[in-house]
Amino acid sequence: MERITGSATIAIAAAAIFLSWGGASFAASQLPPNSVGPNQLRNESVGAKKIRAGAITRSKIRDRAVWRSKIANGAINSTKIQDTSIQLWDLGFSIFEYLDDEYGTTGPTGPTGPTGPAGVAGVDGTDGATGPAGDDGATGPQGIAGTDGSTGPTGATGEAGVTGAEGPAGPTGPTGAPGTNGDDGATGPIGPTGATGPTGSTGADGQDGATGPTGATGATGEAGFASYQGSFWSETSQTVDGANTTTPIDLSNTDTSVTSGMTCCTDGSEVTILHDGIYDFQFSAQLGTDENDTLIYLWPQVNDNDIPWANSSVYLRNSSNRTIAAWNFVLPMQAGDTFEMVMASAQTTAQVIAVNDGTTPIPGPSIPGIIITADKVSELLP
Repeated sequence: MERITGSATIAIAAAAIFLSWGGASFAASQLPPNSVGPNQLRNESVGAKKIRAGAITRSKIRDRAVWRSKIANGAINSTKIQDTSIQLWDLGFSIFEYLDDEYGTTGPTGPTGPTGPAGVAGVDGTDGATGPAGDDGATGPQGIAGTDGSTGPTGATGEAGVTGAEGPAGPTGPTGAPGTNGDDGATGPIGPTGATGPTGSTGADGQDGATGPTGATGATGEAGFASYQGSFWSETSQTVDGANTTTPIDLSNTDTSVTSGMTCCTDGSEVTILHDGIYDFQFSAQLGTDENDTLIYLWPQVNDNDIPWANSSVYLRNSSNRTIAAWNFVLPMQAGDTFEMVMASAQTTAQVIAVNDGTTPIPGPSIPGIIITADKVSELLP
């Protein structure tokens, strides 16, 4: 490469190098960082004699660290730079950045001129002293170990190979010696029975035997079930005897065409049962009141005793409201037992109401105050 000397450009670049690296080396070994700058250095205080040969190279100058505005006019000229102290490759991009800013961008390369005559070979210079070995750089951090790659998928199983041809049969071996006779085998089981032969023809009928004696008479069965029933009603209205007072509901009529095994009304309200048995009693009663919000209760009695858990209540809203109460009871009865319906209310105007079609216009026949029917459904249980 051609050496460049004796120009203003080289002088400016060299001065920048001296100021930047000469001051930096001194500060790095003796002064705190950034303690020496242009304001702390006298003019002409750093020259070529104060910088060791080879101390400043391109690798030690930061890109764009030296610029024209950082060098005073006339601070560096060709007399302050030793011959060969600055090579083109030592300047890096600094000189070109200066030229680009001062004189504009570099024009295109001109055509190559003819080769000049070879110069006289110069005298070989003496070898310079070997510089001291630089300090070993710090060991870099150990790189992170890479992870093992994942196992690739198993390849598909290849097709089975073709079965080889069967080899030729080997030669027949020699005939072995005759074996000894074995023991007699055990006797086998008896075979199954053969099929039955055809049936022979039927023989002639024999004579009838003598008639046997008559057997004893069986026990007499139970008597058959006797059914009894009755129908009874009242043609008059009836009011409770007083507040919260148990009042029997009277019956005045008996339907004799269907009644048997029972009688009614000798004392006005009781049905008397004449035969033992289990009886189903049904009743219906038309209820009313002359007061608003009346609650009336109805339940059965046998022999003047209340039947447990047989009570019912009916709510009457006002005096124009009438309600029909109707349900039934299945009870065991003995001959002579009596059955009757009773009522009670906190209001003394609660009543069963009968309506006669001869005195009050109504559609259909008269309305009884209460109807009671009874049916024997079974004998008494044992």
